[in-house]
Amino acid sequence: MDDKEILLRVIEERIRGDDNIDVWAKYFCKTVSQEDVKDFITSNIIPRPRDIITLAKKALGNAVSRKHTLIEEKDLIDALTEYSKFALDTLITELTPIHSEIRNFFYELSGEDEIIKRSDLETAMKNVGIVNVNGDYLIEMLCKMSFLGQEVKQDIFEFSYNEDQFRKYDAIARKNISRNNITDCRYKIHKAFHVELMIET
Repeated sequence: MDDKEILLRVIEERIRGDDNIDVWAKYFCKTVSQEDVKDFITSNIIPRPRDIITLAKKALGNAVSRKHTLIEEKDLIDALTEYSKFALDTLITELTPIHSEIRNFFYELSGEDEIIKRSDLETAMKNVGIVNVNGDYLIEMLCKMSFLGQEVKQDIFEFSYNEDQFRKYDAIARKNISRNNITDCRYKIHKAFHVELMIET
């Protein structure tokens, strides 16, 4: 069983209880924006039980308030908007001790492309007063906290969801930079934050 299936089981077990039912067939629409509903959910969140539960609860709340018999496409799309704000607010809370202007830093990234150069990150930091060592440390933390994925090969980005993954991907990314003589490395902004920051894909 892969990580995606494990994550989806969190929702299945919460809803199913002791009943032997197909939770997805009974309670969820089949697709969202022409994407399988399970793929839509798992591709748009940080893969943690807390996050999938938050998105599902918001979607269920939308469905109930609209008197839908199942969680429909609009319920999930609107829930994603709420979840994306939750994900960013959580990140801001965790990073505020690093720099008091962290919220403004994220606002500086609004409207950027999902693939962003280090120089653009540094410009955003400079604009809000984050410089030098603080900037290097912040980028490292953004990778560790899954906001940024590192480019391990050309156009291939990996997100870290634990310390071991970060160490592995960071080492591979550094080798990629060295082998290809990259002077301005690139990162990818996680889809969980796209809606709130209006990131371009």
